[in-house]
Amino acid sequence: MLVHVSQRTDDQERIANAIFEQVELWREAERQGQRLDTLFASVWDTFGVGVDSPADDTTVIQAAIAVLRQLVVLVLNSVTGENLEYDEKPGRHIVAVGGNRLSRGLTLEGLTISYFLRTASMCDTLLQMARWYGFRRGYEDLIRIWTTDGIARWFSELALVEQSMRDSITALARAERRPDQMAIRLRAHSDLLLTARNKSGTAKAVRDSWSGEHPQTTLLPLSDPFKLQSNRALADELFSAISLSLRCHGGLLARDVQPDLVSAFLRSYCVNEDIVAFRSDQLADWIVERASVGELTDWSVFVASPPAAREITIGGHSVGLVRRRRISSESIGILTDPRHEGVDLRGGPDAYKRPSGTYDAEAMRAARPATQGLLIIYPLDAVDLGISHADVVIALALSLPNTSDAGTAWIVNRMVSNG
Repeated sequence: MLVHVSQRTDDQERIANAIFEQVELWREAERQGQRLDTLFASVWDTFGVGVDSPADDTTVIQAAIAVLRQLVVLVLNSVTGENLEYDEKPGRHIVAVGGNRLSRGLTLEGLTISYFLRTASMCDTLLQMARWYGFRRGYEDLIRIWTTDGIARWFSELALVEQSMRDSITALARAERRPDQMAIRLRAHSDLLLTARNKSGTAKAVRDSWSGEHPQTTLLPLSDPFKLQSNRALADELFSAISLSLRCHGGLLARDVQPDLVSAFLRSYCVNEDIVAFRSDQLADWIVERASVGELTDWSVFVASPPAAREITIGGHSVGLVRRRRISSESIGILTDPRHEGVDLRGGPDAYKRPSGTYDAEAMRAARPATQGLLIIYPLDAVDLGISHADVVIALALSLPNTSDAGTAWIVNRMVSNG
């Protein structure tokens, strides 16, 4: 287990002592004849949900109590000088409390639990710290992260920022260009620096473009009844105005939708204020701009509607609700189904299957003519999200083609001449 709450060594010592005292309290209770089975069973019932257990509950609980007896609490910082001693003391069960030593490349073997409170003002720092999470193949169901709601939202957004960078690098390779010939793009966060200012000397901010992107609302205004109701009314209006006559691929599809209708819908859509990858007003402006030069003039709208789901009526259409769960107070994690990016393309999503059987959404975007955009609407079941002040949560995604402004967008590295 990793505990990373502060850079201050005295804070780390205080937290480590508190953990050690709690562990010793449980150990002393057992030494005095008290059984820990009931305590551990209640925790297992709550946090063991979704775990592919290798044994029955009783065996798991007894193994957990055995771990408690052997648990070691270490403080890892420049003052204590302690180290993990994997070679000298193999197989130990460790709670490692620390600061910069943990955030600057130290690897904890078999890391399962992370207790993470430290904030950071730079994207690259947060992404570096995220390397702790979920790296044990075959053990993904055991990984647990305890953090603040704000940090969880940042990580959700930064995952999309990182994916946009990967997409940019892939485009670089396909164009057979070098980084000094074609800019690498990263979408900027309003509250976070991409990296320290002294490291960003070749970066410059330029106007927004979503060429070849797949922006989506993984952060939603779930705690704001007014925004949820406004988005619901907005969906009613849109569904009434377009012809959702074709049922396919687990949803309803409308073709030949005008760009001004899509841009007006996006401009009125209420987003979560913390979202980075889906700025609806900026997207609307960009669509209008592209349409003025003959791009993004032909739109389709797809409404996901699972056939066996609970149904409600939106804009006169019976729509099945999509089930998603929160990973924080405002975030749902993954929103989209990859096949949905191909619902309006020739041959449909099945024409873009990989040999493994998965859908290649990136290939779908690459196949889009510059004129053709897709708006995907996910009506989420409010019950699954624990919301009582709305019957549906309207979430959005876009599948966008490569447009002619692709090389002039976002935060980019300046081209540096060697000659």
